[in-house]
Amino acid sequence: MNFARLLSEGSVTENLRLPEGDAFRALPKGYFQPLGFTFRESDGRLSPTYPMGLPLLLSVGGVCESEFGMRMVYALVALLACLGLWLLGKELGLAPPWRFYAVAIFASSPLFLWSSLIPMSDALASCQAIWVLLLALQAKRSSGWACVCGFLVGWAVLTRPSSVLLFVPLVVALLQAKAGWRRWAWGTLGGMPAFVAFLWGNWTFYGDAFGSGYGDLWAFFSWDYLVPTVFHYGETMLFAMFGLVLPAAFLGSLNLRCPKVLFLWAWILPFFGFYAFYVFTSQTWWFLRFVLLAFPGLALLSANWLEGVATRAAKSSRGEAWLALGLAGASVAVGCYWVDKLNVFGEQAFERRYEIECQWAVENLAADTIVVCMQSSGAFYYYTEFPVFRWDLADWDADWELLRDAALVEGVPVVAVLHDFEVKREDSILRRYADRWELLGPVAERVSAYRLR
Repeated sequence: MNFARLLSEGSVTENLRLPEGDAFRALPKGYFQPLGFTFRESDGRLSPTYPMGLPLLLSVGGVCESEFGMRMVYALVALLACLGLWLLGKELGLAPPWRFYAVAIFASSPLFLWSSLIPMSDALASCQAIWVLLLALQAKRSSGWACVCGFLVGWAVLTRPSSVLLFVPLVVALLQAKAGWRRWAWGTLGGMPAFVAFLWGNWTFYGDAFGSGYGDLWAFFSWDYLVPTVFHYGETMLFAMFGLVLPAAFLGSLNLRCPKVLFLWAWILPFFGFYAFYVFTSQTWWFLRFVLLAFPGLALLSANWLEGVATRAAKSSRGEAWLALGLAGASVAVGCYWVDKLNVFGEQAFERRYEIECQWAVENLAADTIVVCMQSSGAFYYYTEFPVFRWDLADWDADWELLRDAALVEGVPVVAVLHDFEVKREDSILRRYADRWELLGPVAERVSAYRLR
């Protein structure tokens, strides 16, 4: 959101907010950077951490300044994803009832619904993946479609760099279509603007054309995460995402000699394989958002196999259609059960706590207050003018007294605004320095404020 606002204002970097007073100069400036930004020692400004694809979309027409406008964008993205999935099913030769089945089980997935309500890039990345592969299948007919496909691939990578894995099914589709060199050339040409923007953005933000705001990304990947993630895949996919029919469809869709089955597996496996080694994937159900853009491939794979079984078993096309609708209804029912059990819509409402806690701070804290926080630091930059101090970055043994003494010298109040999970962490400042903080009370759901004594 902060990045989108910067782009709408014609800027790509942000000023670092520092508390006034010479006594604070002893503290490293990097401690005052919010989530979503990286402090640059070279010029003392903040560079966005997250990729620019979603912020670019939200910056158009100042959409990011209106909650209603953003909600409309997310809703449009979700609808386009479902439309694209229907058209992709048609391109793969699925009958209308089975296309409906594929769209229904994808759209009723708790993960897709959750991602469509939260201001993150997962739903957009999924929508882009669907349309990239739809256009890849269209590219065999027209160089123009190949160019548009290349452009959309570039935007997908700007939205999420791991979307570069879409090149695997993309290449499979073009090879299966025996696309000539002109299609490849036009596709490459279409992707060039995004490639240039990618290199320019990374060089501008991080001083490295292939750099990242996340630091050393490979530190988050390890063979140690493979087994827990595979178990997490199985547990969550079987019971939460696609209902009861997915296991049978999965086991029955291993005929790689079938071109469309090979194409769909080329879509699914790279993402599930890549994120199987990622530290966060197995931690909770909604971290499967990283592989959400492969879920449409699973839905189509399921529909493709079940259509084949139904065609052989059903006595009429009408009976086959009713079977598809029945399976879709059962899967939607399972999806709705998990939507309720996982409190998907409640979690969306829970996101409003960021705005609520910032509003509380504006109404109750002095303008020069230093807000000690972590989870809410980006929100405080978006909704308020307070400087933030990241407790999770500071070396408290060395810097605690510096902050406390500087605040006393300058007469600046220090207030911590912490989510419940921050308070419970082993390294929480409230655990290590409980006697230094006075509870002011709850300021939002699962969020409390504390004043430094």
